[in-house]
Amino acid sequence: NTNMYLSFTVNKLSSPTLSVPEQWVVLGTESHVNCHADGFYPPPVFFSWTRDGQVIRPLYQVEGEQTPDGYYSALGNLTFYPSREDQNETFGCRVSHNGTLNKIYTISFRDMLSGLAVQYLPWFTN
Repeated sequence: NTNMYLSFTVNKLSSPTLSVPEQWVVLGTESHVNCHADGFYPPPVFFSWTRDGQVIRPLYQVEGEQTPDGYYSALGNLTFYPSREDQNETFGCRVSHNGTLNKIYTISFRDMLSGLAVQYLPWFTN
């Protein structure tokens, strides 16, 4: 007679919370903008980036890392060379998870002096 014990954790479906930390980018220099997706389950999430509504980095998958609470966090990034033409453009980080609603953060570049300040406003769409 053999006893078998199973241990498992049940996590409910959870959509990510999005954030874009304030960052600086420099004109004409390789720059990176990050978009965080936190608290989702199960993995993966899918990121894409837009410029003025047009896709500039197509959908790509990120598995993320499990956090101590059993949920996941992932980082999407955009690498580009900002120019003066980007000053009045709106960039977007779009995240899709497990068929749920897409979530979008739009990022506006303003206050151009030696660089561009990244500011963001949340937008949620179907």
